[in-house]
Amino acid sequence: MKNIQGWAHLCFFSPFADNDGAFYEFRGHVISSTNPTTSLGIAGVHLPHHVDPHQNDCMDPHVFYHTTIKTYDDNNNSTNHTLVVRRVIQDDAAGLFTEPYDNQGEQSLLFETEKFLVGKKAVDHVKEYLGHDVLKKNKMDHNNINNKNNYDDNDDDDDVVVCMGKIQIKIK
Repeated sequence: MKNIQGWAHLCFFSPFADNDGAFYEFRGHVISSTNPTTSLGIAGVHLPHHVDPHQNDCMDPHVFYHTTIKTYDDNNNSTNHTLVVRRVIQDDAAGLFTEPYDNQGEQSLLFETEKFLVGKKAVDHVKEYLGHDVLKKNKMDHNNINNKNNYDDNDDDDDVVVCMGKIQIKIK
């Protein structure tokens, strides 16, 4: 089991207008605090039909993501690890976390937002760290989902939220 602690930036894209602010996907990077030269990729895609078997009405509703964590060895070979993670709905600054029953084994993830970017600052951050093509692709995907046929390069501000903070990951 690998235990990774460090700092992450997660960029959430394209909220669904009809889904209480759930974001379609997120992407980002993790920098290990124990080994600063270790960098991991992280990406998640919304799981719209995933149901929490332990959810009850007094709990905040969650949105679930199929999450892939990409690790690299010293020879730059990559390995993918997958988890189901959750996020509180209707809270753009919410972190990500797992419950013990979400994944097999003892795999887990905990991300706590400490810094939050929206609007132009979020868009500029994505362009610098993930590239402009990521914004364009996500905007086009969002438009396809919502049956829109146009892409406006200046209309990115409302579709991106960046969360930065501490992260803890346990993967096999």
